[in-house]
Amino acid sequence: MAVVGFDGVVLSDLATPCDVFGRGRDFDGRPRYEVRVCGVRRKVRSEHLSLEVPWSLNTLQRAGTIIVPGIDPIDISLWMSCLVYSDAIEFSIRLPRAACETACQASQVARRFS
Repeated sequence: MAVVGFDGVVLSDLATPCDVFGRGRDFDGRPRYEVRVCGVRRKVRSEHLSLEVPWSLNTLQRAGTIIVPGIDPIDISLWMSCLVYSDAIEFSIRLPRAACETACQASQVARRFS
């Protein structure tokens, strides 16, 4: 599982899947998921702090699930931000740009109503 980090990321949107899925264990105590935070750059900025992102977007090639957190402030064009990332994602895993754009639009709509 990969969680994408980028400038303007909403911290709780990034941290929650890391915490929830990172804590999941099977009956033998082994992790159920390998959660990796990845990004275009090694350091991303949120509203309150900067984060070091340990994995590159190449990690997306092996991820069964990709989580794209919300962006703040909402008046930043998530559409444009995601286009930059979708180019990198498309290069990295050959994901169609339309899928990235749809995910970004859905995230932006969800943030407006939350």
